[in-house]
Amino acid sequence: MAHKVSWLSGKNVLLVEFHHDVDVAELEALNGELKGYVRHGEAPVHIIMDVCEMQRMNMNLRSMGDAFGNIEDSDIGLIITVGDNGNARLFEQTLSSAFRVRSRMMRNLDSAVNVIREEDNRISTSQ
Repeated sequence: MAHKVSWLSGKNVLLVEFHHDVDVAELEALNGELKGYVRHGEAPVHIIMDVCEMQRMNMNLRSMGDAFGNIEDSDIGLIITVGDNGNARLFEQTLSSAFRVRSRMMRNLDSAVNVIREEDNRISTSQ
């Protein structure tokens, strides 16, 4: 798989790391995983999508949106895309539209975690 999902802070913040090439099947698999994590997390669950190591997205915008289109969930908090390239910008735009939640784009993981800490006082500064 070209992605890895793990809890970054308790059951409040998920980290999704992408590696190599990502296609529609990968995003559909991730969609299913995220539903399970969010369901078992402590709402709101914030999601950090790290696309820094993603090489290519082998899909068009429509198919990417379709892969994420049915994960609308009121238990999702802020979604932050980490990266500083065209893939990151495209990913963030598609996620904000597909999830219908607030999203941001940050250059690095530390900045993303700091934004979530400012947003949610459940996230301690020691994490």
